[in-house]
Amino acid sequence: MAHELPMKSDEKWMSEALDLAKAALKQGEFPVGAVLVAENGVIGRGVRMNSRQEAASELDHAEILAIRDMYGSAYFKNTSFEDRYITAYVTLEPCLMCLGALLINGVRRIVFAYEDIMGGACGFVPPNDGISLCRLNAAENGMIGAEKGLYAGWIAVGRVLRAESLALFKAFFRSSGSDYLRNTLLERYTLEAH
Repeated sequence: MAHELPMKSDEKWMSEALDLAKAALKQGEFPVGAVLVAENGVIGRGVRMNSRQEAASELDHAEILAIRDMYGSAYFKNTSFEDRYITAYVTLEPCLMCLGALLINGVRRIVFAYEDIMGGACGFVPPNDGISLCRLNAAENGMIGAEKGLYAGWIAVGRVLRAESLALFKAFFRSSGSDYLRNTLLERYTLEAH
């Protein structure tokens, strides 16, 4: 496991993801925002949708909607998979579904604010302090032939603007407007987190 400080621009783009998460929270949705960035510009945005019981769907995660938005970008249309280098900024550590979708669409760097202790798929272990980086290389983890495949060589940086994101998740779990993820490990961890 290696360690790396976030780039200066990480807070800028994470702030945009947090703005999206705030908008989701105002709509009573789980406060996840995602921003996809390439060549120092936004190529996709998404917010968590349909997390409320009347319209519940686990397919409408912010990352998935950001990927759909990215499909219309000139960068995505005009850049081959091998040449894509996209960074995802997400207010919550991506789940396994979203991680896979991000990687197969050319995301090579994932920056998230708040660790998902229950369903996060980046292999992140919450540290006592500071920024942590998880560098995953499928070849090093025993996946034969993966050194040049879809899942090779990506990195994840956690805890970028964590306090701001944590405040949104605390607000969500303290509100009475939704039963989404109530009485789960994530809710308990979030309400006790500092």
